[in-house]
Amino acid sequence: MSPIISVTHLAAIIDRFDGLIIEQQGVIDNGATLYPGAIEALTRIKAAGVRTIVLSSSSKSDRYNIDRLTALGVDPELYERLVGTGQLLKQALVARSLNEHEGTRRYFLIASPEDAALFTDSRLTIVDNVEEADAIVLLTATGGEVEDPQFRTALTAVAQRGVPLYSPKADVQAPVPRGELGPGFAAILNLYRAEGGEVVLFGKPSARIYVRCRNILDPIEEPRIGVIGDQFPSDIVGPKAMGMVPIFVGTGAGGLKGSSAEAIEAWTAELGRLAASYDMTELTAMPGLVW
Repeated sequence: MSPIISVTHLAAIIDRFDGLIIEQQGVIDNGATLYPGAIEALTRIKAAGVRTIVLSSSSKSDRYNIDRLTALGVDPELYERLVGTGQLLKQALVARSLNEHEGTRRYFLIASPEDAALFTDSRLTIVDNVEEADAIVLLTATGGEVEDPQFRTALTAVAQRGVPLYSPKADVQAPVPRGELGPGFAAILNLYRAEGGEVVLFGKPSARIYVRCRNILDPIEEPRIGVIGDQFPSDIVGPKAMGMVPIFVGTGAGGLKGSSAEAIEAWTAELGRLAASYDMTELTAMPGLVW
């Protein structure tokens, strides 16, 4: 028997929830445009009295991501809060720097100039040479780093030196310039762990980001909180471990090819086999964020 509970519209299950955590990129938008039905779904969710958090697995500030969503047509009034994993990571490191023993820690950023902007006003000590670093912050992964011998050598050296690596996400896949999906943050984190390095994760599936969302949604209890995401298995194992209800969608990295009944049926069957391989006994799935 398949573990998949297949639904076509969120309205069919909305009564199960008092709160929703909805992944931004991959569920609401594809990085450039909104998915069809997203605005209506958010509008209907709000009208139903269900409190909504937009979860952004982003290395940029929450303000940046709110403005980007607004530019795409999503009024901030349609959700209660936007919670970004990059902002959460920055806040944690700044708070840690106030500790007497952590105040002189030196950070090396693996980041594009755009992503590095998150730390420009953080008052943390940022160094240009990885050999001087007491900690690494991974903000950008294009998918090609793990194939670069120089990158692998440098990463291996700091991992073996016991330098911790902080990351706002552990996506299995990340967009690459050709518009395809390639190896993402997870490939770098796995390499770092394999070399004996410590990885400190703030994004999914880490409990840190879900604890933050749960505290915002308080006093809603975990079984009444649904989490909608497109990354398998990170969008599933994290919420399950917290006692929340994961809802997997086919948009983004979700793997659904096409919108025909045959395509959805084939996707649901494949997802069922995949979920069973992880010993999942139940997983709610729907093609996309459609009311």
